Amino acid sequence: MEPMSKLKRRLIFYIFIVIFIVTTPLIFFYAMGYRLMKNMIVVRTGGMYIYVPYKEADIYLDKKFKGQTSFFNKGFFLQDIVPGQYEVSINKKNYQVWKKKNIIKEGEVSEINPFIISKEINLESVSKKLNSNYSDIISLFLKPKLSQNDLKNQDENISIFGIFDDSEKIILSSDNDRKKIYVEWIGDISLMPLYFCVEKCQKKMIIFENDVGNIKNFDFLPGRNDVVIFQTNEGLFAAEIDKNGGQNIQTIYN
Repeated sequence: MEPMSKLKRRLIFYIFIVIFIVTTPLIFFYAMGYRLMKNMIVVRTGGMYIYVPYKEADIYLDKKFKGQTSFFNKGFFLQDIVPGQYEVSINKKNYQVWKKKNIIKEGEVSEINPFIISKEINLESVSKKLNSNYSDIISLFLKPKLSQNDLKNQDENISIFGIFDDSEKIILSSDNDRKKIYVEWIGDISLMPLYFCVEKCQKKMIIFENDVGNIKNFDFLPGRNDVVIFQTNEGLFAAEIDKNGGQNIQTIYN
């Protein structure tokens, strides 16, 4: 086999140079999330990270099945999503369905932390004398103390509150008629959770309003600073604070 001539070698070299120059920007822009749509418009896609603390939970995006959580992988990442509004739904056998509309923005990953409540919950009376788990259960609802500086601008109608770290402070309160539950941010404004921004950002807003009866008790769902449990004459319920894309309220017991 005769060796290639110097001209052929040079020609092949230049061809590879051209391929490299052309493909490198394409690969870079693809890695950055840019996609060419059918209408020949280039858009930058976004993503969605969904964490469900249960295995065998089905994840749907606009009613299309996207995957299922497992024992080892309860977080689910969806990428290359064209910017726009999508309905996310979480379905798990014997659990209530969670649905919310979520807006995907260019080059951003939206984080979603749904909560799902079992359809059948067996209530058990916890006795201080008979149940060894009494102290552990009570500790879930012990209210940490707020400083006088935190409380100086608060009304006397605050009945339940929660603090999740030194910089993040959230208060739950009710009106005097026990018809409404409010959530209020009293921490650093730069750290205020996004769920305080529904249409506009505000430090205090109504989570739930009951027109037919009084709200007897309410507190944060243990381990969550974005879900509230409350009791009315109709039963015990859990409601997410975030009203963006629709608010989920699920029944615990009635």
